[in-house]
Amino acid sequence: SELPGEDQTGVVHLGAFDGQALLSACLIFPEQCPWLPGERAWRLRSMATDPQRRGNGAGTALLDEAQRIATADSASVLWCHAREVAVGFYLRHGWTPVGELFDNDLGPHRRMQLLLRPVLAP
Repeated sequence: SELPGEDQTGVVHLGAFDGQALLSACLIFPEQCPWLPGERAWRLRSMATDPQRRGNGAGTALLDEAQRIATADSASVLWCHAREVAVGFYLRHGWTPVGELFDNDLGPHRRMQLLLRPVLAP
């Protein structure tokens, strides 16, 4: 099925596998960060890990690869809208929350960012 963001220019699909089994997946692509205008940015979307396979490092591997790709493209920030239940996962990996919780059609979310190099204050 089609994922939100697949039509973006420069989209990269990331997946972590155990043999033939997909454990975790996401998309990343260059997209301006709404709260850091003027900074080169990449957005992470549709991050998901098989609930029965969480805790095995698959999600961490995807975040590491997303960070590597964004850094190689000279991005200042990697950002996302994280589901409220996943905020702790991002916090454990050095991401920081931005602003308050907000709701969308998938439930409560929080804006999150991982600064890859110093940025100018908004």
